[in-house]
Amino acid sequence: MVDIEGSDEKEHVKQFVFEASEAYLWLRTARRLKRAADKLYPIYKNASRKFVENILKIEKERAEKSNDITITGEEQEYSDDMELIRVHRFLIALALENLFKGILIARNPNYVKADGSLSPELTNHDLVKLAEKCRFSLCLDKKSLLYKLSEYGIWLGRYHIPKKSKNQLPKSTQEGIRVDRIQSFDDREVVLMDDIYNQLCILLVKEIEYNKRMVDRHEAQT
Repeated sequence: MVDIEGSDEKEHVKQFVFEASEAYLWLRTARRLKRAADKLYPIYKNASRKFVENILKIEKERAEKSNDITITGEEQEYSDDMELIRVHRFLIALALENLFKGILIARNPNYVKADGSLSPELTNHDLVKLAEKCRFSLCLDKKSLLYKLSEYGIWLGRYHIPKKSKNQLPKSTQEGIRVDRIQSFDDREVVLMDDIYNQLCILLVKEIEYNKRMVDRHEAQT
């Protein structure tokens, strides 16, 4: 651990408070994560299509030759690329989390403390709870999607196991939404992800612009 002393520590805390309080930086981080996710999804889609095509081809050859068919390096690459969907979901979860937290900070500057720490309100990774704190309206489909994405942000996109074995078990929310680690995502849900992301971006930009107007008005009066 690096020991920061005296004026260096004060400058470090000051810089942290500035960066944490700047809502635009949360927006910029979200955009970077979303951009990375968007680049992964076509790779996954192409690999899924190719993988299915090759499986059908292999099954046909197996039926004709009645012996084992070796999986090629190219086919293994398709299989590996299909695993990127977990990374895609993880990045989307992080992007949405950054947007929610940027909105919360824009509305509640006191969530960033002068001692260089963050309020417990900002240490949560549950996207549904963050949406509720932001008073962000969700239809049932979008809420279901955020429940799924939360699992990727909390553990499923980070590791192959959670902290506790019970977290691997399927669970149902109070709305009757089933959340399972073996979850399927389709293009329709990707459209929903984009819709939530775009709505949050617009909302955060509005908060940033509002705060700037308030600062400008205050400076004009002093």
